[in-house]
Amino acid sequence: MKIQAWWKWFESGLFITVLITHAYVALGPNRTVLNWYLNDDAFYYFKVAANISAGLGVTFDGINATNGFHPLWMLINIPVFWLTRFDLFIPLRVLIMVSSLLSAGTGVLLFRFLRHYILPEIAALAAVVWVFLPGIHNVVVANGLESSLSAFMIMLLLYLSSKIIGSKLSTRKMVVLGIIAGLTVLARLDNIFIVSLVGLWIVLLETTPSFRNNVPMDFGLIFIAGLLAYYFVFGTGPTYFEGASTLPWFIGLAFIVKPISLAIARLYSYRLEKISIGFIMRCFLAPLAASLMIGLGLVIFKLGQPNLLRLLLVDGLITFIGLTGIRILLWFLYRKSEQPENAIPPMFSTDFWRRIIPGTLSYYLPLIILLVVYVGWSYSYTGTAFPVSGQIKHWWGELPHTLYGVPTIGERELIGLDKAGSWSFLLTPVWSLNRALPNELKPEQLHYVILGFAGVVAGIWLLMVLTQRKWFAQVADGLLLFPWFVALYAQIFSYTTTSYVHLREWYWISEMLFVVVGIGLVLDYLYLLLQKIKLGIRIWRLALIALCAWVLFSFANLLSHRYSYDTFPDDENMVQTQFIEENTEPGALVGMTGGGTTAYFIHDRTIVNLDGLINSREYFEMMRAGKGARFLQELGLDYACCSRFALQRTDPYEAMLDGWLEPVVERDGMTLFRFVSNP
Repeated sequence: MKIQAWWKWFESGLFITVLITHAYVALGPNRTVLNWYLNDDAFYYFKVAANISAGLGVTFDGINATNGFHPLWMLINIPVFWLTRFDLFIPLRVLIMVSSLLSAGTGVLLFRFLRHYILPEIAALAAVVWVFLPGIHNVVVANGLESSLSAFMIMLLLYLSSKIIGSKLSTRKMVVLGIIAGLTVLARLDNIFIVSLVGLWIVLLETTPSFRNNVPMDFGLIFIAGLLAYYFVFGTGPTYFEGASTLPWFIGLAFIVKPISLAIARLYSYRLEKISIGFIMRCFLAPLAASLMIGLGLVIFKLGQPNLLRLLLVDGLITFIGLTGIRILLWFLYRKSEQPENAIPPMFSTDFWRRIIPGTLSYYLPLIILLVVYVGWSYSYTGTAFPVSGQIKHWWGELPHTLYGVPTIGERELIGLDKAGSWSFLLTPVWSLNRALPNELKPEQLHYVILGFAGVVAGIWLLMVLTQRKWFAQVADGLLLFPWFVALYAQIFSYTTTSYVHLREWYWISEMLFVVVGIGLVLDYLYLLLQKIKLGIRIWRLALIALCAWVLFSFANLLSHRYSYDTFPDDENMVQTQFIEENTEPGALVGMTGGGTTAYFIHDRTIVNLDGLINSREYFEMMRAGKGARFLQELGLDYACCSRFALQRTDPYEAMLDGWLEPVVERDGMTLFRFVSNP
C-alpha cells in the first residue's frame, strides 16, 4: 500500500512526544521516579547489575551466584547501574528513558508492520495505542523489567520477516534474522516459541502461502498436543509431577515421528487438497500411527507408565482435531491462490531440500549459537542451564499451601481467560465494566460474561474470515498471524499445563501485541464494510479520532496523577528499608522473601533472597530437600524480615524455618526475626 508523504512525519512525532512526556517523569522528584518502579522484581535486575558493575560477580547478595533473570536485559542494565556509584536514583532516571525509547521503537515498527496491509491511519492508531494506552504502558514500559525490550525484539523480528515477502532470500538476510531471533530469545527466554515458528515460516517463504503457514502450525500443534495430553491425564499439582517425568521424551519423539507420519500420509502438499472423507481419514490415521510409534519408543527406552495408553489416545485425538482444523482453514483461505514464480518444488524432491537447508542453517544456527553460549555460561557459573527462578515456580506448584498461588484449576485459566491470564488485556472491557457497575448490578457469574465476551471476539474473527476471505488471507499471511497465534498458545500452555504458579502480567507481551494488531484488523474490516454506507466512512473516521483522543487523554491523566510532582505517601518498600536499618546492626545479613527494592536502597546491610528466585541453585536444592535453614546457617544469616503468616504458616517456610526464628520487633504487619543459629 502506497503511503502518503506526510505519514513519514508520524514516526518523528511519536518519538518526540515520547521523549518529552517521559523526560517529565525522569526529571521528577525521587518519589515520582519510584512510582515508575512499582514492581519489586525489577530491582532484582538493578541490584545484580550494580553488583556486576562493582566487580562482585553475577550475584544479588554479593555471596551467591545466580541466573534468575533474562540475560539481554541484564546486559543493558549493567552500564546503566554502573552509575549507582554516584547516586542510586540516576540509573533509575536513565532507565526510564531507555524503556520509553524501546516502547517508541516498538510503536514505529508496529506502524510500519501494519501499514502495508491496512490503512495507514489505523496503523498509526495502533502505534499510539501501544505507546500511550495506560493498560499497556503500566505493564510493558513502567516497571523496569525486560518487557519493553522483549516487545521491541518481537516486533523487530515480525516486521523484518514480513518485509522480505516477495524478495529473494539471501544468506545475509537469513543470518541477520537468525541473530535477531537469538537476541529475541535472550530478551525473554519464552520467546523461543514465536522465534522457532516464525523461523519455519521464513525458511518456507518461497513456497505457497498455505504451505509456509501449515508447517509451523503443525509443529506448534505437536508441542501443544503433548502438553495438553499430560495435563488432561495427570491434572495439576503433585499428581502432575508424579507423571510428567517422561514429558520431554514424549514431545521429543513426537517432533521426530509426527512430521514423518504426516508427510507419508500426503498431508503436506503445495496444491491444497479438497476436504473429503478420505482426506479426513488420513488426518486421523497419521497421528494414530505416530502415537503407536511414540508409545513403542517410550517402551523401548523403558519410559512407559500405566497411563501411557491414555496419553497416546488423548495426544492422538488432539492432534487429529488440530490437523483437520488447520487444513480446513487453510483450504478455505488459500484454495484459489497461485503458486509464486520460481517457487521451491514439492518437499519430496531433492531440489526442495537443496534450497531449504541453507536458509534453515542460516537462520537457526546463529540462534542456536547464542543460546548455547548463554546456556554454557549459565551452567558453568551457577550449575544450572536455565534460570533457577523458573525452576522454583514449577516447584511451588507441588506445594499444598504456598503463598504464591495454585496451579491451573479450570479450563478458563488453562486457555488464559482469567484475571492474570494471557488474554487479560483483551478482557479489559469486562474488568472495567465490572468495576464500574454498582454491586447490585454486577453479574453473579462473571465466568459466563468472560466466556461470552471471548465468544463474541471469536465470532467477529470468524465473520472476517467468512465474509472477506481474500483480504483476510493476504493479511493473515503478511502479518504472520497463523504461526504467531500458535506460538502464543505454545507459550501459554507451557505455563498453564505444567503446574507453574505465580504467573505475572508481563509474561504476556506477545499476546498484548497480537491483540493490538487484531484491533487494527477489525477497524480495517469495518472500513471495508462502511464504504457501502452513506456517511459510514465519515462516522468511522470520527470514531478513530475519538479513540486516539481518548488514549492520549488517558495517558495525560496518568502523567498528572501517578507521575505528578506532588508529595506522595512513603513507598512501602522504603518503609521496610528504614524499619530494617533502625532495628539491625551495620553488616547484618537479613533474609527476605522478595526484597529487591530493599536490597537496592539499604545501607550497610545485605539482603538475602529467601524465596530463591534470585538466589543460587544450591539454595534451591537445599530448600527442596527441606534443608534450606541449614544453608542459611552456613551463610551466616542474622535476621529474617517478613510477615509472620508468610514465614510461619505457608510452604515451604513453615517447615523449613520452624524453630530457627525468634521474633524481635513488629511494625505494620512486618516482623523482624532473629535467625537462631543452633535451634
